[in-house]
Amino acid sequence: MCDPEPKRTRITLTRTCPNPLFEKWLNEFISEAEKKDAKSQFQLKKALTSLQKFPLPLNTGRDCIILEGFGKGICSLLDQKLEKYIKNNMRTVGNENIVELSESFRSSEVYLKEQRKEKEEILQAVTKELVKDGIVPLRKKPSAPKKSKKVPNTKIFEPFTFETGSYEIILLVDTQETAGKSKSHLDRTIQELNRYNVKFEVRRLSVGDFLWIAKNESGKELVLPFIVERKRKDDLASSIKDGRYYEQKYRLKNCGLSNVVYLIESIGNGNEQHLGMPVQNLIQATVNTRIQSNFQVKFTENNPHSMMYLHTMTEFLKKIYREKLLVSCLKADLEKKEKSATMEYLMEFEEFNKASTKKGDPTVQEIFVKQLLQLKGLSVDKAIAIVEVYPTPKSLQIAYKNCFLTKDAENLLADIVHGPLRKPIGPAISKTLHQLYTNKDPS
Repeated sequence: MCDPEPKRTRITLTRTCPNPLFEKWLNEFISEAEKKDAKSQFQLKKALTSLQKFPLPLNTGRDCIILEGFGKGICSLLDQKLEKYIKNNMRTVGNENIVELSESFRSSEVYLKEQRKEKEEILQAVTKELVKDGIVPLRKKPSAPKKSKKVPNTKIFEPFTFETGSYEIILLVDTQETAGKSKSHLDRTIQELNRYNVKFEVRRLSVGDFLWIAKNESGKELVLPFIVERKRKDDLASSIKDGRYYEQKYRLKNCGLSNVVYLIESIGNGNEQHLGMPVQNLIQATVNTRIQSNFQVKFTENNPHSMMYLHTMTEFLKKIYREKLLVSCLKADLEKKEKSATMEYLMEFEEFNKASTKKGDPTVQEIFVKQLLQLKGLSVDKAIAIVEVYPTPKSLQIAYKNCFLTKDAENLLADIVHGPLRKPIGPAISKTLHQLYTNKDPS
């Protein structure tokens, strides 16, 4: 007779605390929130409860996103804590608890490596698509050095200084603002400037209508960081309708002069019924110019009033630069240089005019910026910030395709910072651009 078959029992191993570190840190977050009486304490408690119910170990804070109560913010905080903990404990492996958790640490490192590898693969795929479409040129391997060719002579930048009192301030007037030197007696602008004894020169300016230079006895010229764009109300309305308004603002923003003044002049007869658009639209455009583009906006009644303003500005600048040492600088280095009450870095007029001249064929990036500027709420600063990260519409579309979740794609541009205050673009504009470039219906 055979022995009866022994009874089989299922043994289930359960961890009393599969994620001790995450629970510990969540408790710390909760106590800090309770001290501050912050509303986040309730969300943190909800996250802790769901984590305590979860039976499996989690390698990273990002993995917690599958649990109820966890959002992107809490996951990010846990990842930061985990990264610090790993760095602090890599040298101490004698403790049993640390050895037990080292698998999770290794897993997290593997996870981060996989993430880096995945990003590199995405970048390679994006580059491949751009090369395929002819947007980005294919980088060929460097070949053997060929025989030397004639290289065009490039002007070497040699900085120079203007000592205090060795230069004078001169107003430059664009040729389109006057009737020309030969007819100066007929030109109202020149007549008014002469009446105020303003020292000026008429030249072809590549951007803007008026600006100021410092000129010494040897004829060298440095551009002061002030530029004026004059618009009559009817001309402003016309430029908005045909798109010149946005292009001009873009070029003024990138001309290298930090103080841009929009001088808006009335037509002169008081009749604003034939502007081609409602006056409210013009007011809104000027408000956007002041707030979004950070330009100064000045309203004047007529041409004499505008010239009086330029005279006042000239006298004001003379006082500011009366005791300043001026140093020449390249346009690319202007933002890196610090100015003081006694010294300032400025670029040469020749470099300013060349850098601001309209080019025959616009680049893809310039067209992309102009396209973005047509959207409501998108300022020049925001458009430039987006194009710096995604230089073409194609690269932006590829980035959207590589987003795993729709929510991630909608928030792709939200954290891009812009302007001098480095503010984020925000989720609203980010979502709008996602809908536009992926043809997604918001409903």
